[in-house]
Amino acid sequence: MLLILQPFLAAVVILAFILLIILLAEKKRKVVLVFVIASLLVLTRTIDPTLRLIIQLLNYLLLSAIFFKQYEFQLQNYPRFPKVIGGYIVLLLLLMIISSLHSQHFYLGIFQVGRTMLFFYLIYLLYAFINDEKMIKSYLLSLFLVSIIYLSFLIYEFVQFNYDLLAFNISSNEVNGNSYIHKNALGSFFVLNLLLLISFLFNHKYLRYRKWIILFAIIFTSGLVITNARAALIALIVGIVFLIYHLRRTYLKYFVTILLMLASFYFLLPIQKYIDMYFRFERISTGRDFILSSIWAVIKKNWLFGAGPAGSRYEMYKELPYMLGSPEELYLRHHYEQIEFGHAHNFYLFFFSDLGIIGLILSLMLPFIFLKISFQTISFLEKEKGENFYLSLGITAFGIAMFVRGLFEWGGILSYGTIGYDIPFWILFSIQLFLYQKYKTYNS
Repeated sequence: MLLILQPFLAAVVILAFILLIILLAEKKRKVVLVFVIASLLVLTRTIDPTLRLIIQLLNYLLLSAIFFKQYEFQLQNYPRFPKVIGGYIVLLLLLMIISSLHSQHFYLGIFQVGRTMLFFYLIYLLYAFINDEKMIKSYLLSLFLVSIIYLSFLIYEFVQFNYDLLAFNISSNEVNGNSYIHKNALGSFFVLNLLLLISFLFNHKYLRYRKWIILFAIIFTSGLVITNARAALIALIVGIVFLIYHLRRTYLKYFVTILLMLASFYFLLPIQKYIDMYFRFERISTGRDFILSSIWAVIKKNWLFGAGPAGSRYEMYKELPYMLGSPEELYLRHHYEQIEFGHAHNFYLFFFSDLGIIGLILSLMLPFIFLKISFQTISFLEKEKGENFYLSLGITAFGIAMFVRGLFEWGGILSYGTIGYDIPFWILFSIQLFLYQKYKTYNS
């Protein structure tokens, strides 16, 4: 299907950029930014790597043109990240450079440094355009539209398996990475939308939209079930608990009761085997322990500066604790060939193995910085409990969910500028930073 769509998509993209120029001339900036974010995420490598690269370059040029048209070269007027964020980014890039210098894979590391710099340049541009609530809504709309598009492709692939959920997930595990988008990335998008929708559900101003919110919550929950992204499901539960605790603490007992009732189905013998197959309980430890053993061997040898950005992959086989051709090695080889980096399947160990002990500290600092800023923003907004209060809570819940998910997956937070994985988190974090700076000024 994707091969058939390539010429059509190329024509659509060209026409869309012509339309963008017209819209830009008419100062429809919000529409332009929605399209830019959507195109960065929707056009994946599986559609056409060359087309994706061209679109990314055009988007960077387009955003840069809008930025310099708005702010010109008056540096004093440029928006600034909070100092702690700027310091964190600088420290991360310096560590990546130092790690690359001490690595046997210097050029690979420098490439990741460049890609990370480009990613943060993109995030800065998007952050610089957030100047009011309307722009925030445009960003949220773009993420929502991307999720709908992802869901459409997911349903298409699901239909090809005649709605057989188990067969679909077995196939996804065998050919993981060959579908339109990785199921773990899909899970993150669904969790994002679900947590924001649940937060908005408690906003009295959205009472008239409650039916629509519930409908889309059910749709995204169904998508999450289809993807069978276990880490995303765990993250979602954690995020929901956080929201309920802050918005309706008395509802916690009902939520826990529902979870216990669902868990009790496992003990019903007729469906127990299907639950086992769906959640793949037999593989929770088997496989992860192989990965952890291999990554730990890399960490022990490179604990100070790491193996270098994206270098752990090439160090795994040097200290492999398994025989070549063994079931353990074949399992590792399957994951080795799928991705360029992130083989630890854990965000914190991913930084540890690649960037050393300071990388581990930086990976732990990011949740601390995010939560400190988020909780301060919530405290600024708590008195009025307006629309931004519920938005800030939803963003905080998503951040917490992603950091919990980071215990099981490497992507989705900060993975050397992998746009498809990391941009949703950083767009929401940018919105949180805007709200933080705005209301901090009001409260000072």
